[in-house]
Amino acid sequence: MGGDFILRTIYATTRPLFPSGPDAPTYIPAALDFAKYGYLSPKITGAPYFPMGYPLLISIIPKINADHWVRIVQIAQITMSVASIYLLYRAVLNYFKSENLALASALCFALLPAYSVMAGEAMYETLMIFLLLLFILAIGRSHSSARASVAAGIVGGFAIVVHPRVLPLVALGFLYLLVKRKFAAAVLAICSTVIVDLIFLVRNLHLYNSFTLYGAGQVNYNIGHAKPCSSLTCDISQPFLHFSVFKESLKNAYYFLSPVSGSATHGTWFHNLSIFSWLSNHGFSKVAMTVIAVILAIVSIKTLVFGSWNLWSGRKYEVALFTGVFALALFTAFIMHGDSRQRLVVAPLVIPIQLAGVAFLVRKVSSMRD
Repeated sequence: MGGDFILRTIYATTRPLFPSGPDAPTYIPAALDFAKYGYLSPKITGAPYFPMGYPLLISIIPKINADHWVRIVQIAQITMSVASIYLLYRAVLNYFKSENLALASALCFALLPAYSVMAGEAMYETLMIFLLLLFILAIGRSHSSARASVAAGIVGGFAIVVHPRVLPLVALGFLYLLVKRKFAAAVLAICSTVIVDLIFLVRNLHLYNSFTLYGAGQVNYNIGHAKPCSSLTCDISQPFLHFSVFKESLKNAYYFLSPVSGSATHGTWFHNLSIFSWLSNHGFSKVAMTVIAVILAIVSIKTLVFGSWNLWSGRKYEVALFTGVFALALFTAFIMHGDSRQRLVVAPLVIPIQLAGVAFLVRKVSSMRD
C-alpha cells in the first residue's frame, strides 16, 4: 500500500491532473466559493444544480493553505484511495470470513489503473468510494455497537450529500440490518442519516427555495428536452416505456457494463487508461471493440452469477448486500442520464464476488479434467 501511495502521488503531482476531472470546471470554483463566502452563502458555483458535498469538504484546504491547496487535496484524495483498499479488505473479511478472498480482493482493487489516476483529479468518486466502503464496514459492525450504527448513518448521510444517486445503496445497507433483525441499529443509523441530510436540505431550502440536494439528474422520461429531477421528487409526465426512452436507457446500461463510458467521453476522463481507448489507439474498428465489450460484459456477469452461487450458502444476506449495491447502481444508470461513472464507485464491492466466481469455475474445470 505504501508503494501504491507513492506511485499515485508521483503520477498526480507530475502533470496538470487536478483540473482534468469531468466536473472540475464546477467543483474547483465551488470549493473556492465555499472557502471565501462560507457554508450559508448562496454565491456557490453550480449550487444547487450540482451536489455540493465534495466541494464543501475540500474547501477546508484553501482556507488553511491558499497557495498549495490543490496539492494538499490531491494528497488527501490519494490517501483516501489507498485507505479504500484496506477498507475493502476489512469489509470482505468481516462479511465473508475469508482471509484469502479479502487479500485477493484488495490486491485486484489496488491494481486497477483507473482508481490510481482519478485519485488525483477534482472529482467526487474517490471520496464516494471511501465513504461507501466505510459505510458498508460500519453497517457490518453496527449490530454490536451503537457508536458504529451512528457512524454508519453519518457516513451514509454525507455520501448522499456528495451525490444523491447513492441513496438507494445506503437504503440497502439499512435493509440489511432490518433483515438481520438488528432493529435498534437500523433505527440509529437511519436517524443519523436523516439528520445529516436535513442539514443540507434545509440550507438549500433557505438559500434557493429548493428542498433538494441537487438538480443535475434527469430521468429518461422525456428524451430531447428532459426536465431536471430533484433528489426527492420527479414530475414524471411522459410514459416511461416510450421507445426512445427505453432505447436510451439500454444504452446507459450498456455503458455501465462495458469498457465504454458514454458517447462523449469513451473513458478518456481517466486519461485513456481504459480498454476502449487502448483498442482505439491500436486500430481496432468500432465493431470489433463492441464485440470485445460485449464479451467482457458477459464474462463479468457470469463470474458475478457463479460467485454469488458459490458464496450463497451461509452468506446469502451478505452476497445480496454486495451484489445488490451493483444491481441498484446499474438500475440507476438505466433510468438516469449520465456517463455511467457511478460504476467506478460500486465496482470494488463486486470484486470479491467475481473472484469467488473465478475460483468456482477453476475448480469445475479442474474436476472435469480429473
